[in-house]
Amino acid sequence: MLCNKDFTQVLDLFCTKSTDWHYEREWRCIHDQADTAYNYRADALTGVYFGLQATFQSLEIVALILAGQNENVKLYQAQRSRSEFTVEFK
Repeated sequence: MLCNKDFTQVLDLFCTKSTDWHYEREWRCIHDQADTAYNYRADALTGVYFGLQATFQSLEIVALILAGQNENVKLYQAQRSRSEFTVEFK
């Protein structure tokens, strides 16, 4: 097994985030049981951020899955800034 039921390393990996990103107000859900469906209120998801290398097909699939579920979910695509050494989401 990956971590012999000691999830400390996994939590450290997935739950550690630089304070520089605090404005994102991100929530992460980690479950320890595979092949189990978990239900959340549809309005719990407010946005999906796609990285620089995400394909248009990935964005389209997620948009189709979300269609009819929650029309308020915003989709953001990462782009390299033309003026600074940063990534912008549009």
